[in-house]
Amino acid sequence: MRDASESPVSLVRGTVEALPEEFARLASLESRILRSFELSGYARLRPPILERTELHERKSGVRILARLDRVAQEGVCLRPEFTAGIVRAFSFADEAPRTPWRVSYCGPVFRRDEARDDRLREFHQVGVELIGADRPWADAEVIALADASLADAGIADGVIRIGHAGLIREILESSELPTATQVALVEQLSTPAEEAASAEHARAIFRGRIEAQLASARRLEPARPASDSADDSHEGAEQLFALLYPEPSGRRSAAEIMDRLRTKRRASRVSAASTEAVEDALERMADLHGSATVVLDRLTTDFGSRAPRTIAALRELVRALEDRGVDLGRVVIDLGFGRGIGFYSQMVFVLLAPTPAGLVEVCGGGRYDGLARELGGTRDDRGVGFAFGLERLDEALRLRGAEAASTDRAPLRVVPALASDLAAARTAAETLRRAGIAIVLELDPARVGRADDRAETLVVGAGSIERVDPRDGSRTPTNLHDLISRQHDEAIQRP
Repeated sequence: MRDASESPVSLVRGTVEALPEEFARLASLESRILRSFELSGYARLRPPILERTELHERKSGVRILARLDRVAQEGVCLRPEFTAGIVRAFSFADEAPRTPWRVSYCGPVFRRDEARDDRLREFHQVGVELIGADRPWADAEVIALADASLADAGIADGVIRIGHAGLIREILESSELPTATQVALVEQLSTPAEEAASAEHARAIFRGRIEAQLASARRLEPARPASDSADDSHEGAEQLFALLYPEPSGRRSAAEIMDRLRTKRRASRVSAASTEAVEDALERMADLHGSATVVLDRLTTDFGSRAPRTIAALRELVRALEDRGVDLGRVVIDLGFGRGIGFYSQMVFVLLAPTPAGLVEVCGGGRYDGLARELGGTRDDRGVGFAFGLERLDEALRLRGAEAASTDRAPLRVVPALASDLAAARTAAETLRRAGIAIVLELDPARVGRADDRAETLVVGAGSIERVDPRDGSRTPTNLHDLISRQHDEAIQRP
């Protein structure tokens, strides 16, 4: 027998228990969002919770890989997100799905963060993927769906923040930076939004990482007199080379080797100048945020020759959003928040809910063309999607003073008037349940006086039913038909 003084078994850090009332609130919220997806043509699917770590190592980037929740079996983890698994399902299904393929999902995801006690290790996502459709109309479709779903959840004034990973890539492609430096820079700039407390903080992190990464890429020589040029004879260097290697081996002569060294030296100076130019361009890009019209005009002026593809894509996306009825007054283009640019290939976006405590990010997504190829697939590799963080959305609603309607009503209690009325009470309870009404069946007539203080009690007798008001105990005659009609009318009126 255990000692009563033993300490209780605590929750695993980063997990929470959803007790019935909280669970009902979250379930109601999830149901409303999934219904919005269903009405827009997105069919449900259920990917596995256990995944191969390789699935996420191929493309997810450092921000996900560092937080993988690995299990005892080598090479296996709990899923950190849904997109890669859904793209894998599309790519390797026995029969190729017809495109465009619209699917939705919900369920837990797992990410560990030993450095942050306040982060959930287990949380829930509700989202969609649209595979096999090209931008801009597909991008506009998912952004508009996310915005409409947020309104269905009770937040109709959300802010839509849009960025574009393609701008960074186009700027880097036109530079002289080595490919390895470009890849490292993209990876380093992919997490400011997740780490920052605000959009301004994200841009500050973004600018800092630009400077740090490009500084590490520079290989500057010690300062030399202004009269000293890269085309000097390098007499001292040549003398040292002749001393160390009087008879060079290999195919190249001493003169050829020295000429290659001079060429590399000149190239290093060009590279240094290039990093400064890239740094200036990316820092100017990081400060581009505001209304769609203003930012697009500034983009055209500042980057029209360096990133024409990205600018054209953003203009097309804004027009497509307007065609779908999205309020452009709530759209902000922000090219400095850098959400997931190591994973996303082009458009990225987040939805932010205004609350008394500030803006709360509740949804995020983007376009991930090429992910299917990274996973070894040969089918259509175009894709775009988003996911709501269910707990974050619930937090935003509560900060705004909103509560899910499902928590307002307790189940009806059915109690027999006398012991001889047990069969009648059981029949009434079964009829109401088949009509979709939650019922708690009590078999003890004495329970009438101890009813739940939020629940109405139905006292079922021989050929009669009375409804007991929990507030004052008053009784009103009723019948099953009226009860079912009233319950259904109330359900329709709830948001």
